[in-house]
Amino acid sequence: MFSKREKNIYIVMACFFALLSIFLPTTVSAVEFSLAEIKTTIGTTPKNPGSYEDVLLTISSPFVDMSKAEVTWSLDGKIALKGIGAQNLRFKTGEVGSLNKIGIVIRTLDGKIIYKDLMITPSDVDMLWEAYTYTPPFYKGKALDTQESLVKIVAIPSMFDKNGNKLSAESLVYKWKTKGELRTEASGFGKNIFTFRNDVVPVLETMEVEVSSIDNASVASNSLTMTNADTKPIVYKNDPLLGVLFNEAVFGTINMNGDEMGFSAYPFFFSTLTDRKNASYYWKMNGKALNTEDSSVTFTKPTVSGTSKIELKMTGVFSAFQRGSSSFSLNFIGE
Repeated sequence: MFSKREKNIYIVMACFFALLSIFLPTTVSAVEFSLAEIKTTIGTTPKNPGSYEDVLLTISSPFVDMSKAEVTWSLDGKIALKGIGAQNLRFKTGEVGSLNKIGIVIRTLDGKIIYKDLMITPSDVDMLWEAYTYTPPFYKGKALDTQESLVKIVAIPSMFDKNGNKLSAESLVYKWKTKGELRTEASGFGKNIFTFRNDVVPVLETMEVEVSSIDNASVASNSLTMTNADTKPIVYKNDPLLGVLFNEAVFGTINMNGDEMGFSAYPFFFSTLTDRKNASYYWKMNGKALNTEDSSVTFTKPTVSGTSKIELKMTGVFSAFQRGSSSFSLNFIGE
C-alpha cells in the first residue's frame, strides 16, 4: 500500500503525462512557412519583361538548400515544372497588358513548405527621336543628328495597371539616363520627352529610359544608341525655268552649254534652331573667293573655252564644329 504522500505524487504525474499527450502529437506533420518567415528571393531576367519576351525566373534563399528542395512551379494555374533543385523557370510572356500568374511551392529537405505567388504583366516603351537639323524640300529621308545638334526623344509607353486599365503617358514616372548616368533635370512625373545636345566630339550616345507607374507595379525600360552623322553640303543645279533640280546633285564635271548656269547649295544635317540661316557659305573659283555669301551662285558663259574648279565650304551658324565642303569642275564651252 502507498502512503498518502506517495498517492499524491502519482496523481500529479498522471495528470502531467495526460496533458502532455494532448499537446504533443505522436507524429510530426509538415510545417508551412511564408516568405516573410524564410527569406527567399525571386530573380527576373530581364528585369522588366516586355511583350512576347523570353523570361527566366530564378528562386534562391540563404536559408534553404534549393539543390535538395522539391520546387513546383505553376504558370496560369497549370504545373509548368516540378523537381528536386528546380530553381529556374523559363516562359514567354504574352501581349502587352496580359497577365501571367506564377505560383511556387518549395518543400525543403526537413519538411518545411514555402509558398510564393508572383504576377507578371508585360509592359513596353518605344523611343522615337527627332533631330533638329536641316533637310531640303522633297527629301524623303530622316533628318540625322550631328555634332552639337539638338535631339528630341519621346517615350511612348504601353502599360497597364493590375486591373487591366491602360495607363496614360502623363500619369507615369520617367527616369532618363545618358552614358549610364541619371539625368535628374529631365526625369520625373509625366516627363516623357527628353531633349539634349550632342557632344562636340562624335561618339556613340546611348539613351535609356525607365518608365514606372506611381505604385511601381508596372515598369518598362528601353534604350537607344545613336551615332552622329556628318554634315553634308550638297549642290544642285538651279534651272532658271524649272528651279532647283533636286534630282540632280552636282559632282564630277559639269558641261555648261547655255549662256549661264546656276547652282544652289543645301546644308544637309546642319542645326536648325531658328528661322535664320543655319550655315555660312564660302564659294571659290580656281582658288579665288567669289564675291558672295549666298547659298546660290550663277556663272555666265565666257568667250573662251576652259574648265574651272568650283569649291564650296560651309560652316554652321549655331556650331563652328558643323562644317563641310563640296567641289566640282565646270567645263565652259566658249563662243
